[in-house]
Amino acid sequence: MEFIADKKNAIATIISYLLLITGIVLIFFKSIPILVPAIVFGIGTLIANIEAFYIAIKNKTTDIRISRLHRINFLSTLTLDIATAMIYTGSSSWVAMVILFVLLKVFLVFRWKEK
Repeated sequence: MEFIADKKNAIATIISYLLLITGIVLIFFKSIPILVPAIVFGIGTLIANIEAFYIAIKNKTTDIRISRLHRINFLSTLTLDIATAMIYTGSSSWVAMVILFVLLKVFLVFRWKEK
């Protein structure tokens, strides 16, 4: 799998996913204002967006299938932006966007085959 090409991308991915999980966990603590989990989740989303965009731009190849998978990867991270907005507004629909993100990532993992 070539989503994570080098060590910097791997570190960025780990940090962004840890921030996303931390933001989701913080939502369930009612004593914390909703702004705090939205900011933590938003920072994780920003890192994930930048990393996916960087990988999509860096790995432009002549293989259309690979380029399409990188674009789908970037578009899947945009669902996290919608989830961040829903967390900030206090809506519980952010769960649907996170589930969509996870389903797209699972789809990409199983579609990614080295030739």
